[in-house]
Amino acid sequence: MEITSRSDRTDADWDEQVVRYRELGVIELVRFDPPTGVLRIWDRLEGDLVERVIEHACSPSLVAGATWIVVSHDGRPALRLATDATGTVLLPTPEEVANQRIAEFEALLRQRGE
Repeated sequence: MEITSRSDRTDADWDEQVVRYRELGVIELVRFDPPTGVLRIWDRLEGDLVERVIEHACSPSLVAGATWIVVSHDGRPALRLATDATGTVLLPTPEEVANQRIAEFEALLRQRGE
């Protein structure tokens, strides 16, 4: 998975990186550009990396057993993984897990009257 930066947004830079990933034997290559929200995915096919056609900023991950999806987070595009094919059940971020644990702990304290 590759998150773009200002230094590698040009097509020429990216073409060189795809060649390197192909030589490494990468099975699935995911590239996400946060400012634009563009998601691109390549799959290994007969020894080459072939770009996949993606509709609606949502596509299955053949490696992760989940679905890549571009969502809005604080008004900006963000890449997430979902457990369902439509991308509606998002895997929680570490922050979301922490917030859930805090909420559960606070509920337990209230239940005990503390």
